[in-house]
Amino acid sequence: MITRCDICSARLVNVKKLKFRHIIGMAENYVQHIKMCPHCKLIVTGNPFSERQLENRYKNLSKYEFDAGSYIFDVSEEYRKRCARQKHFIEENIACFSSILEIGASSGYNLSLYEGKKTFGIEPSPFNCQSAKKNYDVEMFCGVFQEYCRQQADSPKEAFDMVFLSHTLEHIVNPCRFIRQCVKVAAPEYFFIEVPTFDIKFINEPYGMFCEEHVNYFTLESLENLMRAAGYHLIDAEINIEAGSRTVAGFPSLSTLWGTRPNLPARRHVNPVEKLLKEYDRFSEKELRRIARIINRIDSRKLAVWGTGHHASMLLANTALRKKNIVKFYDSDIRKHAFRIEGAPVQAFDPKDLQDGSIDTVLIASYVAQPQLYERLAPYKETCRIITLYE
Repeated sequence: MITRCDICSARLVNVKKLKFRHIIGMAENYVQHIKMCPHCKLIVTGNPFSERQLENRYKNLSKYEFDAGSYIFDVSEEYRKRCARQKHFIEENIACFSSILEIGASSGYNLSLYEGKKTFGIEPSPFNCQSAKKNYDVEMFCGVFQEYCRQQADSPKEAFDMVFLSHTLEHIVNPCRFIRQCVKVAAPEYFFIEVPTFDIKFINEPYGMFCEEHVNYFTLESLENLMRAAGYHLIDAEINIEAGSRTVAGFPSLSTLWGTRPNLPARRHVNPVEKLLKEYDRFSEKELRRIARIINRIDSRKLAVWGTGHHASMLLANTALRKKNIVKFYDSDIRKHAFRIEGAPVQAFDPKDLQDGSIDTVLIASYVAQPQLYERLAPYKETCRIITLYE
């Protein structure tokens, strides 16, 4: 249990408790404690999963294998556009750097864009590390950052001009200690950091921001407090709206560049985080009540639920969904097919289920993939009822 701020050591205050059920590979039941530092304004999960649990999740159930080709929607194209945008942002602000260390380097595609520079990645997913070498000839350390630090303890320090953290810092249990370890290991002049931001949120799934893998929830104010504590100053920042993206836990995002030399003065921030949290909670509760009414009306005798991620876990814990006659769960990730949820098997979608009457209703329990999943099910809507939760 995290009780004090990792930046300033102030006691955290309680904000919200969220219930989840059947987080695959992590917990059958979980109550997430959302807390906030009254001084640094950092929002955290007060009871995150252990580093060992998270390490196992990233190594064996990674959601970030963008070259795997196993997703029903093309996440890899979105990832490539993000990498190009981040590279442009860096090059607009830094005229010259010769080496880059990426922590959480995914498939290695991002590092492959920096031709002529020394690159190295740290990545826990074995599949991603194999893809990086095979597809892009990018060198990777296969493991989590702490393992890399232990390996480097008795070796000469290998310095890098920049440490690159894209959608990584929100997963770290002790972010201030982590940044200082990065400085100790790599001695960078610059940090590029992109994280989901609470500075602006749009209407989407209820409490979608509070992903079970995320430990920290940043605004520019709290990120600046973190980086100044480590001796770094803001060079530039921008918020990425990502119009059309349904990756609610990851967007909008905040791209930032930090350097060792002061550049811009500290700012007064327009939106107090307390107000942002209150509004987000109000909307999420309203949406959850609306969705609960839809689920209450389901009278299927042979129900399939398509989706086993964050959103489905939220629905199972906070609505009557688990009391319905669920026959099976669908998920395209073959690594989840060894699991059962509420006694029902997890398997790949099989159109025969709808054609032979094994399933009479499918509930799409994914906010992110709802458009793609509905398109996949549309040819069978004459023989099977399809329930969506969002317009």
